[in-house]
Amino acid sequence: MDLEPMQAILKSVESLAGVEISLETVRNPDGTVLIKAGDKITLDKIEQLKDNGLNRIWVKVEEVVPPLVEPEKIEQAKQEIQRVFRSAVEKFKIESEQVWRVSQTVLSDIMSNYGEKISLVFLVQQTDEDYTYTHEVHVSMISSLVGMELGLRVEQLSHLAFAAMVHDVGKVLIPREILLAPRRLTPEEFEVMKKHVAFGERIVRKSGLNDDRVVSAVRDHHEKLDGRWLSRRFN
Repeated sequence: MDLEPMQAILKSVESLAGVEISLETVRNPDGTVLIKAGDKITLDKIEQLKDNGLNRIWVKVEEVVPPLVEPEKIEQAKQEIQRVFRSAVEKFKIESEQVWRVSQTVLSDIMSNYGEKISLVFLVQQTDEDYTYTHEVHVSMISSLVGMELGLRVEQLSHLAFAAMVHDVGKVLIPREILLAPRRLTPEEFEVMKKHVAFGERIVRKSGLNDDRVVSAVRDHHEKLDGRWLSRRFN
């Protein structure tokens, strides 16, 4: 099923009115789902978000200005990455030329429109299986914007957009019953889930992608600034 494209803003929880649609899945401290992407954020959910200490959340907004990247291109990018990841399961290899083409198309639109249009178009996750592919495209878009704010050169931005597009490729080797579990993982399952970064590094290296910037994005994207593992969540 195709995902519905829509524009989004990062809104403070305090300013929510009880009519917004969430564009991210939020979990309680015990790991249970509080709000799923695509759900309406009701008044009682707002109070629970406040109780959990969440300050901001991505929500759907009405289309008021042209987006940084056209919705059709984002949907196409998601479908392309889905094919790449499925191929990685069979071949244990990333089709790097395809990922490069997709990531640079997204980056090109962002660079062309940067400074003129501030609206992001997100794809709402409609199924658990769609999450990883949708997430890869979103992370590539946001990483490109952050990189531009930091003043990265075009060559650096190109590698950043590419690396972000495949950062979770190791999840293709995580058992589905763990990856898509609708509950808090057991300690044993959590240990298996954490291996997706090592699996990802093996896949990118086997694909001939030995650029340190790409390898680091895949291997290190769950590390804290002090080098410890980010253990509370995986999004």
